[in-house]
Amino acid sequence: MRVALIHNRGAGGSLTPKKLHSVIEAAGHELVRALEKVSDLDLAAEDEVDVVAVAGGDGTVRSAVRALAGKRVPIAILPLGTANNIAVGLGIEGSPRRLARRWPEARRVPVDLGGVRGPWGQSRFIEGVGFGLVPESILAAKEVGKRRLARSAGGAIRSARRLYRRILSRLEPVPLSLTADGEKLDGEYLLIQVLNIPSVGPNLRLAPDSSPSDGFLDLVTAGEKDRDAVRVLLDKRSRPEDVELPRRRVREVEIGDWRTIHVDDELQSSEAKSLASIAIEPAGVEFLV
Repeated sequence: MRVALIHNRGAGGSLTPKKLHSVIEAAGHELVRALEKVSDLDLAAEDEVDVVAVAGGDGTVRSAVRALAGKRVPIAILPLGTANNIAVGLGIEGSPRRLARRWPEARRVPVDLGGVRGPWGQSRFIEGVGFGLVPESILAAKEVGKRRLARSAGGAIRSARRLYRRILSRLEPVPLSLTADGEKLDGEYLLIQVLNIPSVGPNLRLAPDSSPSDGFLDLVTAGEKDRDAVRVLLDKRSRPEDVELPRRRVREVEIGDWRTIHVDDELQSSEAKSLASIAIEPAGVEFLV
């Protein structure tokens, strides 16, 4: 296969670009172009490649998805990040060597995206959009710093979960307007998540059986009565299927009266109470799975 490679040098530990190139070529593929910036993906399109390989974590995959949405070239993930929520949600696991060897027989799977419109404009997402616990924890993690989290006892995921639990312990429910497929669900919420895949953040599996290819998003909510259930989900020893949070499959959602939300790993803030309109974009991108 003719391959264009996007590689996040900050992910993958000792897997250098040279070693990664060798892995792809040893699997019998032609490495047409190696790129360090997602903004250069138009060059890969000019090369008429068969697949864009994305070596890195969720952030690198998200950037590639946004660049390739609506185009015919599929994405092959080589998961080298910390959480790898997108790869896990698609059932992609294994070493780069094993995955690269499987590409010729892999299925091209159409994957849904979400679109969100707010005061900042319009954005696409592949993981999710939400209010409350997740954006508040993202903000706290930015203040702590990724490197400091990674150096903490137990590693980055365990440290991030501890941070989420700390944020949850002091989080107060906030009154929000919420509409799902035309139904009003206004209330006081600790958490609202509109998800395209099962997990968000530090492998927080809020929608364990969510499918990114079913034409639906998953709306997960938590109020004060659900605080303990969220706390259990943040315990890595728990099984997500044993914890029930209010959830429904939806195509359109509106969240109003918020001040800060997240779109994938990006925070959006507003000085005034604002409205975010969210909708499914079926089969927005293709992956090799």
